[in-house]
Amino acid sequence: MGDAQSAIREETFPKSSSALRTLGWILVPSAGAAWSALGLRRSWFFYDEWSMIDRVMHTSVADGIAASFNDHLLMLTYVQYRLQVSHFGIGSHVFACAALVVSLLLMHLAITALLRACSVPLGVSLLAAGL
Repeated sequence: MGDAQSAIREETFPKSSSALRTLGWILVPSAGAAWSALGLRRSWFFYDEWSMIDRVMHTSVADGIAASFNDHLLMLTYVQYRLQVSHFGIGSHVFACAALVVSLLLMHLAITALLRACSVPLGVSLLAAGL
């Protein structure tokens, strides 16, 4: 049955449309990432972020990375803000925003791939993942 379905797909989507599919995989998530980045361009650190920055600046790595934060264990977030403070300082929010946009982009691609694995058409998968 799988071979028959792939043969039908080959007839429905000729080889020339593979470039269009690839372009869809690139453009739709990139447009979502750009939209997110534009929305974040004038943002600044808020309460939770200042709490994490305070922890990064005043605790050792061993103590800070293993302690809970608002009852959550956020090891990767601690590392992110450790990089923010040590390499970019607290005068710019760009690194934290870039990390958020990259995570949104990866989530979009993962949800699209999951929907495609469930045989949802590519266009629908890309748009549904962006919601």
